[in-house]
Amino acid sequence: MEKYTEILKNDLFLQSLKKELVTESSKPTMKLTGGAVVDILRGATPKDYDLIHNVGLEKAMRDNKNFTLLYTSKATVTFQFNGIIIQLLYKDIESFPYTLEQGTFNLSTSNLSNFDEQSFVHFVLVPTQKAFAERKIARIGVKRVLHWQRKGWGIQDITFNSLCNTAFKDLKNKSNGVADEDDDEEYP
Repeated sequence: MEKYTEILKNDLFLQSLKKELVTESSKPTMKLTGGAVVDILRGATPKDYDLIHNVGLEKAMRDNKNFTLLYTSKATVTFQFNGIIIQLLYKDIESFPYTLEQGTFNLSTSNLSNFDEQSFVHFVLVPTQKAFAERKIARIGVKRVLHWQRKGWGIQDITFNSLCNTAFKDLKNKSNGVADEDDDEEYP
């Protein structure tokens, strides 16, 4: 894990983000998560940087003239900093459908946690236990397969079929005109 921690610790954008937001009077907790962790570790530039939301971090960004608030939604507060998109996620990483997405890097402590090295090394998506237990998370997982396939990750057919079975087990209710409350789910 140390080699991954070093890569993240040495990322120039993360260093500039930390330098911009950590002051003597403000030391917000900054935890990078999701695809940005994976992208940095594989040497790619993330399309955006997902940080776990906390009030101190949001306040530090709102108070800093170098951050532009773009919008707020049910799932995120989105800022722009030096032309780069930063999303503060309201959701807990437990709601992410794949173990690969749950890796979290704490910029303050340089601690990498919940990182699925096997999924990363073998380019295989592994759904979380919650994805097989909760229809809402399974549906997000099914929707995100193409996203991860474009990045080079695959999913075993049997695993994908099981995920689909969880995601759409009540499909007959839809055909009877019963809408699901999670159809409009937002996911960054």
